[in-house]
Amino acid sequence: IEEITDEVRTYALQKYPREYQILITVPGIGDIAAITLLAEIGNFKEFLSGDRLASWVGIVPKVYQSANHIIKRSITKRGSRLARWILIQAAHAAARARNSVLHDWYEVKKTVIGTGKAIVGLARKMITIIWHLIVNDEVYVDKYTESESLKSQKMHTIRIPVSPDYTLEEVLALLADALGFLKKRDPDPI
Repeated sequence: IEEITDEVRTYALQKYPREYQILITVPGIGDIAAITLLAEIGNFKEFLSGDRLASWVGIVPKVYQSANHIIKRSITKRGSRLARWILIQAAHAAARARNSVLHDWYEVKKTVIGTGKAIVGLARKMITIIWHLIVNDEVYVDKYTESESLKSQKMHTIRIPVSPDYTLEEVLALLADALGFLKKRDPDPI
């Protein structure tokens, strides 16, 4: 099994290296899930929108409509069965990932519509996010990750002598010596 997995991984990395790197950044998407989605879907850019990709995978609700009555039922289950299954599994993993926007979204939806529908909704949300990331060549950055990186940066406190004897240049020189990275402002902004 590992030999086959390695062969598929090599194929996916040769054909879609950037897409693979982007998929790995999404919570819930691991090595096998990324390879499976790339093998099943192929070129994500062929789809005009994330909604069309979700429809192709088959994780959109069936809609029965007659005059003013609109009835939404279970998902359509059209498209790739394997891609849909792997997305549902990835949604389960993303729902368990603490400190994630996707986890928070799932927890809110779970209380409103129930666990099963919330997981399917999360899978749909994930595939539209993945489509957006791949089409725009971006990596997934969670708001919790951003805030943690800001917290990890050291805060510097510097006492500036309050005295009319110091000029602005001298104060900036003191700050530059203390911090080591302060740049002097351009006096002539264009």
